[in-house]
Amino acid sequence: MEQRILIFAAYFLPFSGGYANSIFQLALRLQQRGHTVTVVAANTEGAAAEEIIQGVSVYRLPCWHILGGTYPVPKLGAVLRKLLRRLRAEQYTVVSTQTRFFLSSLIGAFFARRAKIPYVHTERGSQHSIVRNPLVYWVSIFIDHTLGRWVVRGARQVVGVSAAAQKFAVHLGAKKAIVIPNGVNEEFTHLAGRADF
Repeated sequence: MEQRILIFAAYFLPFSGGYANSIFQLALRLQQRGHTVTVVAANTEGAAAEEIIQGVSVYRLPCWHILGGTYPVPKLGAVLRKLLRRLRAEQYTVVSTQTRFFLSSLIGAFFARRAKIPYVHTERGSQHSIVRNPLVYWVSIFIDHTLGRWVVRGARQVVGVSAAAQKFAVHLGAKKAIVIPNGVNEEFTHLAGRADF
């Protein structure tokens, strides 16, 4: 049965990195299975606010990129409110949140609960954030055990990308947590085997 899937992610293309690429690959694979997929992410790269990439609809929110460019904070304001109203009218059937400490996950969980849509949370971390600044470290633990716990506990299903991530999600209060490792793009494995690669 076709689903209308709404993914809330902290980073997305054109941001370069494993997190953004894995979200893109997830969206592409879901779309290839016949689902409609939309991604909402922070606009960390000054890209278009709205576009379609290989059939995946993308909405990017204005944000602050703090902590040395490692933590995007979507701006809470008129743009976000207008987008959430628009998304609610599009009648999604499943919401996906990605990594408990990003505010994009909190927004996604709030949206899903308010719209009475089930959501699946994917946990990519296996421990509390390790940072040198003791204040940031303790704030991150506080966020994990308050906002992060709220996101994880409210999910219909929690997915850990590793056994350690699954265990950490349970530590944060996940009711149901399974392991689904990140996939590997077959095109990349074929390229890696070529002599001219």
